[in-house]
Amino acid sequence: MPFRFYNDDDVRARSVVEITSSQAFDPTNSPLPNGLYDVRLGPLKDSEPPCPTCALRASHCPGHFGHIELAVPVYHPLLFPDLLQLLRIKCFACHKLKAPSRTLATLRAKFHLLYRHDLTRLTALDRELLVAIRLGRTSGEDRAENSTAKIRSAKDVADALDKVLRSHQPPTDSTSPSTTKLNSFERNLRKELAKAVLTACKGVKRCAHCGAYNPKIRQDSFNKLFQGALSATSLRANSVENVQFTSALIQASNATSDRATNYDSDDTDRGENTMSGNEDSDSEDDEDDDEVANGTKPKKSDMFMHAGEVQAQIKRTWQTDPFLLHCVFGGSSQSLQDGYQLFFLQAVPVPPSRFRPAMYLNGMAVEHSQTSYLSQMIRFNESIRESFAASDEPRAYSGWIDLQTAVNCFMDSAKDPSATPTNLVAPGIKQILERKEGLFRKNMMGKRVDYACRSVISPDPYIGTNEIGLPRYFATVLTYPTPVTDLNVKEMRALVERGPHNYPGARWVELQGKRVDLGKMNTQKREAIAAQLLTYLKRGGMPAIVGRQLRDGDYVLMNRQVGREAAAIVPLSHSGAGKQLSFPGRDIPCHAPLRHRNDGL
Repeated sequence: MPFRFYNDDDVRARSVVEITSSQAFDPTNSPLPNGLYDVRLGPLKDSEPPCPTCALRASHCPGHFGHIELAVPVYHPLLFPDLLQLLRIKCFACHKLKAPSRTLATLRAKFHLLYRHDLTRLTALDRELLVAIRLGRTSGEDRAENSTAKIRSAKDVADALDKVLRSHQPPTDSTSPSTTKLNSFERNLRKELAKAVLTACKGVKRCAHCGAYNPKIRQDSFNKLFQGALSATSLRANSVENVQFTSALIQASNATSDRATNYDSDDTDRGENTMSGNEDSDSEDDEDDDEVANGTKPKKSDMFMHAGEVQAQIKRTWQTDPFLLHCVFGGSSQSLQDGYQLFFLQAVPVPPSRFRPAMYLNGMAVEHSQTSYLSQMIRFNESIRESFAASDEPRAYSGWIDLQTAVNCFMDSAKDPSATPTNLVAPGIKQILERKEGLFRKNMMGKRVDYACRSVISPDPYIGTNEIGLPRYFATVLTYPTPVTDLNVKEMRALVERGPHNYPGARWVELQGKRVDLGKMNTQKREAIAAQLLTYLKRGGMPAIVGRQLRDGDYVLMNRQVGREAAAIVPLSHSGAGKQLSFPGRDIPCHAPLRHRNDGL
């Protein structure tokens, strides 16, 4: 089955207990029921009773997940950038993607053919559309050249295009695209089509369906979203089109109060007033600043949008085109209509106790750093419930932001806005897994120990135990600096004349501190350079140095091939010539060979 994120239903289905208490232990250091170390999550020690969930001891119990049920939805920390993209390509008046209908229909048809593995028809679709346009124009050529005839001709072209596209649209009862497995080529093609959808929507300054100018959206840290104010020009244009933005939550619940969302309470069918859908809508006039300066217009301010409002907005947009949005962003379930839940969390999984064991100090249990984030979630969750019950909305929304921050840090502590070089925060799940100090590389992969080395087992029986093989391309690029003497001048002249493109040859020559590149010379110039190799040495100057290409038997300095104390210098095998010992701008000098350390192999 293709990879997908767990949704709230998946988390609840795997959970063995709902965690409701932020207090983990009682005064006797015993785990509390429904606490963060509830015994149903698994025992920590073999001395403890068997696990109530699987009846196994701690050494064999795999551990079991619990969950925390949040009072309000929060953004999924890993999918927050995708959520922001979706908000920027939707219209907040008609709740559709802002690109023209025919453009979206074309991309929808391509996705449908892709998930049917019909790449032949997908490739031919653009050609079919061009033929339809040509036929539509041809049918109108015999008409008189007047405005009515031109309109009819354009209508013929549109009808021909729509006819082709209708034959490739997915059925209304189509299954989720996530159930179809794509190969690597099809996955790359899906990424290109998804990028085309985003580009088509971002390039539209006003909605192609209702003509609305949408406000901009900005994020603040990874826990807040704001809607920017529209310019005076955009407001006048929207007024002419009778465009109004209202809260999606108000429309969904027929509420009468708009204090919670700071939106118009006018309940119309044309949309909401949340975030800005388009970063490219930069058609504001300078008259806005003049009106503010003259006092004729109140100063603009961004409006905060909480996760509940954002969820309602995304839901309404998802319902307008579930198949296309599922293809672009994926979905949290096999149901197309519920795919928008992918971006939100309301059931947070609680890892088993064995993955966040408590430490004991002077007989007192000290919670794991991961447990501290879970405790914060429970406390903020209770605070939000109490604030809404007391109709204290400002405090409730402040707690909502704190809850979002706790969820973010639980998964990725880098998203903590209070984190600074001097104010270190506890690691999140991402930090526990990644890098050299993470779970995989530090604990599950090969360990670094003394008197041992890494090696690549080669099937070539001609490579000795003290040799390594390098690709031929490496040998043509890397060089071995060789001083020219009476003993090797004949050999060096032959290499210089061969040049870098006729292996084995030489790439450069250094005469009196000045290096010349043989790759930029013809045969005659290389022969002239070869004739001068001993000239300066006979006059008492420094010997010429030839940067010859690597060959069998050369000594090379390799890193991370032996134990921790030192790298080994080993000769190059015949199976390939390698890159030069010099990197751009510097050469590695030739050293005497070290003893190759085989102890530990």
